[in-house]
Amino acid sequence: MKKLTHKKALITGGSSGLGQEIAIALATEGAKVVFGYYHNEEGAQKTLEEIEKTGGIGFSIKANLEDPTQNLFLIQETYKILKGIDILINNAGIIIPHLNFTDISLESLQKTQSINLISPFILIQETAKIMKKKNKGGSIINISSMSTQFITPGSTHYECSKAAIDALTKGAAYDLAPYGIRVNGIAPASIATSINERQRLKDPKGWIKRKNTFPLKEGFPEDIANACIFLSSQASKWITGLTLPIDGGARLINPFNLISSL
Repeated sequence: MKKLTHKKALITGGSSGLGQEIAIALATEGAKVVFGYYHNEEGAQKTLEEIEKTGGIGFSIKANLEDPTQNLFLIQETYKILKGIDILINNAGIIIPHLNFTDISLESLQKTQSINLISPFILIQETAKIMKKKNKGGSIINISSMSTQFITPGSTHYECSKAAIDALTKGAAYDLAPYGIRVNGIAPASIATSINERQRLKDPKGWIKRKNTFPLKEGFPEDIANACIFLSSQASKWITGLTLPIDGGARLINPFNLISSL
């Protein structure tokens, strides 16, 4: 039997990168999947096609997560389709191009927080209401980032949003535990996605050097998708409030060793 048979999942940002891989992986394991997207119509269609190839069931909903009302719309439409939600994966996020701290505008800060923090907050609240009514528990997963531990120059607005996500994960996990609702996070380091591909093309030598500093070298979207399957399944039924680092061993690196190698 597949690990997520009969489960109903909502994933944000499912038209590319990690979200696309997660949506396909959950469908492959038997979940009925709804994924949200906004700009990438072609990518959304590809996700649906890949889900169909696995024999899975998938649906897409277009929603602008910067708008709080669109988050409510996404939940409402998902419920109409699935008649419930067992799994929520808050994957959608933005990284506004690197800015010096004193050049970060209020608009950039607010946009980043709207999509990376406020949207997950709303979606967790609304999904939890549905899960509580069904009285069968559920699993909520927030995609965070190792950037909260390893600072990238020019990304303070992004790092703030992901640090807040880690706090949201803990707070929601505590408050929702009495209802059997588990809330966990996943914090990837550098993963081979379209967002990081742009950085690789911009600075190929720097990208290779950074990748090779990780004990396990480069990570891939399927590494994150596999963790999502685990945290969505009964195999993790006694795990909540955890943000799981998936970083190829980056946390093990002694920064003084890096300095001495320069």
